[in-house]
Amino acid sequence: MIITLGAFLPTVRKVPTSLASRDQRSIRQLSNDKYWRKSGARLVRRLLLFGALFTGVCLAAEASESEQGNGAPVNPSDWTIQIGVLSAYWPEFEGSDEFEPEAMPYLSFEYQDRYFIHFTDGIGVNFRKDDNVRLAASIAYAGGRDESDADELQGVGDINGGATLNLFSEYQLGKVSFDGKLVHQFSGDNTGFLVDAGVGYTFIIANTALVKPALIASFASSRYTHTYFGINVAQAQSSGLDTHDAGAGLKNVGLQVDLLRPFANHWNVLGQFKYERLLGDTADSPIVLDVNQYSVGLGIAYQF
Repeated sequence: MIITLGAFLPTVRKVPTSLASRDQRSIRQLSNDKYWRKSGARLVRRLLLFGALFTGVCLAAEASESEQGNGAPVNPSDWTIQIGVLSAYWPEFEGSDEFEPEAMPYLSFEYQDRYFIHFTDGIGVNFRKDDNVRLAASIAYAGGRDESDADELQGVGDINGGATLNLFSEYQLGKVSFDGKLVHQFSGDNTGFLVDAGVGYTFIIANTALVKPALIASFASSRYTHTYFGINVAQAQSSGLDTHDAGAGLKNVGLQVDLLRPFANHWNVLGQFKYERLLGDTADSPIVLDVNQYSVGLGIAYQF
């Protein structure tokens, strides 16, 4: 749901307790399939370009300040750069009873724990980020949905992707974490907003691995459920499905288990299992073939 490879630990000998509060976003990103379907490659190209520009601008600003004596020299430790590969096995679309494998690159830039560019979180800023609290906002991209994604979607039309405003909140109370994320698409099709929330508990196993089970839930606006799960008269005529009026409400609840396992210097293995049960008007939609949705993800990343 909410998700990133934040600032991973510099070595792999031990997983410090503070890792649980700093670096949960990466493993959670494995599940954020809405931002990847049909648009992942385009997004990566854009982030590579933005990342290069972002890096250049920051370095130029720091160099200028140093030359003028207004700041300290650029410190490489100010940067956290991570690259890797992620793979996932998940439903063809939300509500499908068919699964498909996908692979995608992982890319993340972060400067002084303040500014970041991330392959799903987008380009943003941390207003506050410490061992207990993170408050952030970003601009990202939602991929939408094509009726060609699956036979069951034929006739319902495409949902155009667009830019999204994302607001993040995370709070760590010992080993218990509370996460929230609001996503609102403001270009392309008007898909309303989606709010994700989670409560998790972090286990550190043998000082070498982090496992975090969490209870998760999503609330969707009426525009969101109408766009993704509603069937109007025109769509019913072209698809043969029954009409369906979907309103706002709790979209799903579920269980998510994240895994982080460092090995060798700078390398990290990420894993995730997620189960969601669709509810209410979402579950009653004619395009939903299975209210039980499962996904599995696995990745590897290197931190410079």
